[in-house]
Amino acid sequence: MCCLSNLLKLVKIYFTLILLVLLGFVAFEYSLYKSEKTISCGGDFSYKTTCQLGTSCRSSGQGPLVGGTCQPYLTPLFERIDPLQKQPDKQPSNPSVPGADGKFCGGIAANLPQNQCPTGYTCKLDGGYPDAGGVCVSTSKPVDSNYTCPKTEWVNCMPILTLEAQKLCTQEYLNWAKSNCPGFKGAVY
Repeated sequence: MCCLSNLLKLVKIYFTLILLVLLGFVAFEYSLYKSEKTISCGGDFSYKTTCQLGTSCRSSGQGPLVGGTCQPYLTPLFERIDPLQKQPDKQPSNPSVPGADGKFCGGIAANLPQNQCPTGYTCKLDGGYPDAGGVCVSTSKPVDSNYTCPKTEWVNCMPILTLEAQKLCTQEYLNWAKSNCPGFKGAVY
């Protein structure tokens, strides 16, 4: 009876430790799943990008040379539990192209249509090498009520500026216009 009692206590302790380790692993995986960091992997073997601890290379399903993205091991489980995936309060910026935010783009086969971003999106690459892959991000952002896009692709910031031109030539406005106004190229000094 004495040995059985000690054995049961030992089993409870081991079970509790195993449960704590598993819960810690799931919490770690979930934090990786919710992070905004996306890293391309696989594809052209001349760029051996390895995934960080707790993640593996998940294929984009577009062939072996295209590669994929590093995702936590438990991503399929989290996608079932959290069907809104990573950003529950964010809707795609271009409703005519559902699911384009975060779609794989670029890579060694960047010229293929399935590896290009739709209109209204750009490919945010995760590296500076020739066959870098990335994800599609929207080029249209909510319009700041204080700014409007210029009517021309260049803003004239030459000397003797009007009060309105002075506002258009601030670095803050120029940065905003470059990221929010399609076709805007910058300022002329």
